[in-house]
Amino acid sequence: GSLPTASAVVADMIDAVRHADCPMNIGWSDRGSDWILGSEDYVSRWYVRDSEGCRITQPLKAKDVTGYEVKYRILE
Repeated sequence: GSLPTASAVVADMIDAVRHADCPMNIGWSDRGSDWILGSEDYVSRWYVRDSEGCRITQPLKAKDVTGYEVKYRILE
């Protein structure tokens, strides 16, 4: 769902109280672009719904709306 579950919220509150004396510092920094996998190298399973119904597919080459071609095979 789009909202956190009550148990997750309670767990976060308990964690915050337990560690109130040692605050967690989360920082972001620029790591450059060389560690990001390009979409042309990414292979993964996808759940696709089309006019024929629902199928689980395995992309042979990940291409998307950025202009890349999409190839897939149906896993049955």
